[in-house]
Amino acid sequence: MRKIGIVIVIFILTYFALSLYVVDETEWGIITQFGKPVKTEVNPGLYLKLPTPIQDVYYFDKRSEVIKTQPIQFLLKENKPIIVSTYITWRIKNPLLFFEAVVYKKSAVSKLEDMANSNLGNLLGQYRVDQIINTNKSFIKTDEIEKTLKELMNKESFEKYGIEIISVGFVRISYPAIVTTAVYKRMKTERETEAKAIRAKGEEEAKKIKTDADKEAKEILSEAEKKALITKAEADAEVLKLYGKTYEQSYEYFNYLKSIESYSKILKKRTTLIFSTDSKMFKNLEGENE
Repeated sequence: MRKIGIVIVIFILTYFALSLYVVDETEWGIITQFGKPVKTEVNPGLYLKLPTPIQDVYYFDKRSEVIKTQPIQFLLKENKPIIVSTYITWRIKNPLLFFEAVVYKKSAVSKLEDMANSNLGNLLGQYRVDQIINTNKSFIKTDEIEKTLKELMNKESFEKYGIEIISVGFVRISYPAIVTTAVYKRMKTERETEAKAIRAKGEEEAKKIKTDADKEAKEILSEAEKKALITKAEADAEVLKLYGKTYEQSYEYFNYLKSIESYSKILKKRTTLIFSTDSKMFKNLEGENE
């Protein structure tokens, strides 16, 4: 009886050992019975099932995974080749569908790589080389391609495999030598065109600055001349005013000063003048000699 009891205890312990399983917080748990899924554990904890081989547990990681695809050559819109490598960030969103359609992670990686390359080939065929690489950022459409690729892949992967595509992007873009030469040549032409445009704009700005400076200088000179004329006119008026006062105070003295002023303008070195004895200028000189 004692041996039978021990056997029973061992059997019970073995049963529980084969029946208990733990689901981690980072995992999904799929319970199968004779190979068919019968239950999905989405919450972490300790659970009980029928022992193997009646029921088994398959674990699937809830966390994100990253795939880097191998470089593959595609054709662009103008039939020019391009070599592209991409990354795919994904995670299992529907563990039951994933189990039924994929089961293993390695198989999921292969399917996602094929899906990315297939969709990317169709997408790149709609774009030109200058939309992939360009010195002008506004022409580059890589962000647009990545967004479209993610949408296409996410719809297909979720419906077929229960996989959510979190992000898709280019890791590396390169060109065969024949395309690289053409790209560099185009980039050089674009740079030269841009440089010419900048120089032309600079020359235009310089002409505008010179024109504005000349205009401002003319305005300043015109204003200065205007002020000079006003000042001269005011001075002439003041002189006439002084002459008038002098004339009023002493007519004879004023005439004498005017005569002397005339002499200073007329007489030069070695100048000979002949006056009549009745001339006012002669009389002034005669009076001065007295």
